[in-house]
Amino acid sequence: MQEEILLLEKELDSLLPRERLIATSPSEALLETAAKWSDSVWKMAKELGELSFTKNQMEQALQFCERPVFICGVHRGGTTLLRDMLDDHPSLSVLPSEGTFITNQEQQIFALPIHQRCGFLCKIWLKRLANSINQPPYWLLGRSSTQSSPYVYFTRAFITWWNFFANEKENKNDLWPMIVVQLAYAFAQNKFAENSTVCCWVDKTPTNERYLARLWRQFPEAKILHIIRDPKDVFASRKKSEPFTPPRVFIRDLRMSFKVAYEQQTKNDSRYLLIKYEDLCSDPSAMGHNVSAFLGIQYLPCLINPTVAGKPTQANSSFKPNTVHGKILSADEHRHEKLITSKEMQLLSAALHQNAFKLGYTLPAVNALKAFMLRIINRI
Repeated sequence: MQEEILLLEKELDSLLPRERLIATSPSEALLETAAKWSDSVWKMAKELGELSFTKNQMEQALQFCERPVFICGVHRGGTTLLRDMLDDHPSLSVLPSEGTFITNQEQQIFALPIHQRCGFLCKIWLKRLANSINQPPYWLLGRSSTQSSPYVYFTRAFITWWNFFANEKENKNDLWPMIVVQLAYAFAQNKFAENSTVCCWVDKTPTNERYLARLWRQFPEAKILHIIRDPKDVFASRKKSEPFTPPRVFIRDLRMSFKVAYEQQTKNDSRYLLIKYEDLCSDPSAMGHNVSAFLGIQYLPCLINPTVAGKPTQANSSFKPNTVHGKILSADEHRHEKLITSKEMQLLSAALHQNAFKLGYTLPAVNALKAFMLRIINRI
């Protein structure tokens, strides 16, 4: 079985794109090989069985479960950069790919028979740990050897924690499969070794700001990092990366996110921090100090060096070639406003003008009646 995993891992590695796929999808061969590899890892982990943890590890892990950090905001709004800046901090366990449990996986999982749910979610994450966003770095847990595989270990940890929470009868958190992913990843990263300082887990999922009430109901101590960006830049970036998506989809997401941001600002909840992408890029050190104070962790220089699973990442633009890994580009270095037509700008202003202005962004003014009609016509 180990030999099969190694052969499939080698085949999958040869199919991974050397440069980021932006407006195209992975090849069928890549998807098929990834599925075969994850199946093989799952079978071996099932044969080896659950892991055993020490009493101290169990206690630390269960305390860790109660302290999530949720990074949210719209797609192309800066959530990835913020996550990557937190990635290498020793007090945090940062999931290296989008969580997407509430926004995507939850409905899929609970539509399946009970006996299929664990394997389904685990294999999704195995494939993400090999290839998180169709660009380097890949193999975020390292590579398998003839003696062992970190992906088999991750899977055994996943099965162990899945069974633990599935069999718990009292006070079960509705979002426990999300916790299972985080615990399996943290154990695979050796975050619960002796003298570990890890205390929080980090989930980055765009649009999770829509579910703050539910997240706080299940995790009362959860900290929210909500990042916003100039709506014009978000719109242009999404238009470039998602050429077949109707513009009203981008605008709906922006409208909802800015509405939540403004409402939360007026509440002064100590569990919520609003961050502007432009500030994050222009002064990463100052923002790193703010975020570390908000999370109650020590400020360290690693907070200004973006990584994924400890590996330097590409600069914070999908469209600027030949950038240095780990570099943080200023917002002015990757703007694409010229991609926005006058009609699109009118619609963007009609939907966001007021809340954008309240949060410090300027959009062209649109007559109130015309703005209302544009929102109705475009179902915003």
